[in-house]
Amino acid sequence: MLTTGGVLYMHKFIGGDRLLLTGLFVILYSMYTWWRDVIREATFEDQHTSAVQRGLRLGMILCALLRLLFCCEIRQSYTHSYSTFCGSISRVAVTVMCCGKALGDGGVRLSIICQDSSKRC
Repeated sequence: MLTTGGVLYMHKFIGGDRLLLTGLFVILYSMYTWWRDVIREATFEDQHTSAVQRGLRLGMILCALLRLLFCCEIRQSYTHSYSTFCGSISRVAVTVMCCGKALGDGGVRLSIICQDSSKRC
């Protein structure tokens, strides 16, 4: 509901904003009741043994680690794509300067002409 409502709202469909708010309310209510039950079981009903407490702690640590690794992956892929793009532009510029000709302003045309092995600088 939340995702569909968000897409409908962004594309200005009628009722998209209501579906988005309903989805958000459902998610927040589910989170509230989940944590209410976990806290009740742990404090008042004393249902969590030491093994369950260890498992909950490990689950939270693994969730935080997963988020950290995901952010590192996104940053690394952004950095890699940015540096690769700049490297290919500089190679074309160096090749064009080596040939010493004005080969036009099309990037694909420059790449094809400069990579032709029959032409020498």
